[in-house]
Amino acid sequence: MLVIAPKFDRERFPGWRFQRGGIVNNRGVVQPPSQWTGNLAIGVVDWVRQQEARPLIAYSMIGHSAGAQFLSRIAAFNPNDAGRMVVTNPSTYVFPTLKTNAPYGMGGVYSDGEAEAALRRYLAAPVTIFLGQEDLGDENRNDGPEAVARGKTRYERGLNVYAAAKAEAQARAWQLNWRLVELPGVGHNAAKMFSSRQALDALAP
Repeated sequence: MLVIAPKFDRERFPGWRFQRGGIVNNRGVVQPPSQWTGNLAIGVVDWVRQQEARPLIAYSMIGHSAGAQFLSRIAAFNPNDAGRMVVTNPSTYVFPTLKTNAPYGMGGVYSDGEAEAALRRYLAAPVTIFLGQEDLGDENRNDGPEAVARGKTRYERGLNVYAAAKAEAQARAWQLNWRLVELPGVGHNAAKMFSSRQALDALAP
């Protein structure tokens, strides 16, 4: 296994650029797609392929907490060829709806002709929502109004985003490639989440 873990420092990547993907700046203005932070993650994949001098066709992305918030934005806004994107215990998600504006939904970013296609692609993306069932505390949790509107705890928000994706796909008769994996007895702990048997289920193609 080859593990690549890029560092996004706080000085250059404050919350709106890292956790929320740079889709909308801290003044609420949608940024040009070329400036979205997820492009850097896709660029890292291309860089690794060049360094390794081999295709590296099969790869996955996995993030916990703030990293999972970032990965949710990549899944929603940055087309890629990852085999699986494992979004683990974040405080916020991109909900699969055009009725909520980015970066907490997909509204306000695309033209009318592009918006539904982008939503359909997001629902078809190989996303795993990986949740610790005891992730109920508020340490380092984003409890802004947009986050709290989706649930009181990180665990509840994860269940809600998965249910929303399932309902949206069924209502539109679209393909859904999302998966929900839960880990009993574990809270907001990346080491325990990623070392569990359930992590293998979360990463499976």
